[in-house]
Amino acid sequence: WASAMRRSGVGFVVAGSGAAVVGLVLVLAAWRRRKLSQSAAATTRSADPRGSGGNEPSRGDKPPKSHKEAPVLDFDPALGVDGRPISQGPDFPLEEIARVQAPFPHRAGTPRQGTLAPHARSRLHFHTYIPPETLRDLDGFSHVWVVFRFHINIDRSKKRQREIKAGARRGFSAKVVPPRAGGKRVGVFSTRAPHRPNPIGLSLCEIESVNLRARRIDVLGLDLVDGTPVYDIKPYIPWDSVPRHALRVPSWVSCDDELPSVTWSAGAEEAVRDLVQQGHLAPLYSKRNPQAVEEVIKAIAEVVAQDPRALHDGRGEPTDGEYTMTFSKLRVGFEIRADGTAEVLTAVLDPGDLLAPPGSYQQGLALRRAEEAKAAEEGRRLRWKYELLEGMTQERVLERLTA
Repeated sequence: WASAMRRSGVGFVVAGSGAAVVGLVLVLAAWRRRKLSQSAAATTRSADPRGSGGNEPSRGDKPPKSHKEAPVLDFDPALGVDGRPISQGPDFPLEEIARVQAPFPHRAGTPRQGTLAPHARSRLHFHTYIPPETLRDLDGFSHVWVVFRFHINIDRSKKRQREIKAGARRGFSAKVVPPRAGGKRVGVFSTRAPHRPNPIGLSLCEIESVNLRARRIDVLGLDLVDGTPVYDIKPYIPWDSVPRHALRVPSWVSCDDELPSVTWSAGAEEAVRDLVQQGHLAPLYSKRNPQAVEEVIKAIAEVVAQDPRALHDGRGEPTDGEYTMTFSKLRVGFEIRADGTAEVLTAVLDPGDLLAPPGSYQQGLALRRAEEAKAAEEGRRLRWKYELLEGMTQERVLERLTA
């Protein structure tokens, strides 16, 4: 037993000596690595032109605990310069927050700038998922920016589909012809044209009232088509303006092409008065508003003064007889003379046009007028489920509310 203990003790001593040697080797190796690291750091600091006084940590140092982490982006900001990787990236989501109710049912006759028709009334109806509290205190501002989508760019959609089929990504024209440029083609980013890489627009209008309970803003001078989707609104503040002496625009933008005068025939003015009193222009121009008739007359005159015709329809030239446009439920006929003056000749309840392109406002209106006439002969009155909008399918145009 004693002999066995002696052999075991020797084993413990040998094992302990071996462990001590291994531990010493590890300590020496760690010390050597630390010395080499300090030497390399000293060399780096001596080569740094900022000197050793620089307070930025080296790459090997950890950032302080209070330092915020860099944001994690859902795309690589270093890619996409050449345009190729963008199609592989995620789309940026935009949720529609409101819809526009306006007296301009389609693009023809819509003011090119809202401030040119300050008596044109519109409403922003916010969707029910938008809390009413989001509109609180907005009535403290006089004007608001409206971020919207050019939703009836039919030409752009067709062009984009053709180019996608051909293997191209672009769905827009690099150059466009602005209404005031006199036929000159300019870069699309030098204009406010609706045909853009992203069909997003920005418009400024005046706030008339804010109704939190109804989630609605009544505005003046908005140059948007009825039914336009709205993505955001932002209050106008003094710093949004540019001092007059610092403002620079091309000559074709600053030119004043407003017609010097717009007069009304007695018959047209009386027709507007009757149609407003019959409630055809409600709710934007309600017969309960004593100023409604005057506002409609001024708004139409402001639109006509800008010559709402397209270039291919002779914009800037005298009209060849009577030219018509739609304002709310009215069909307005006007004439532009050689001396640059204009006169509103007629104003009637818009009958629509069955020969207009399918899906257009004019064809949809004609279909409804025909159905309403049949119902009237039978002593019935129709109630439509949807407000008539440009681009609506025929099924929706004729869908009725059940009694």
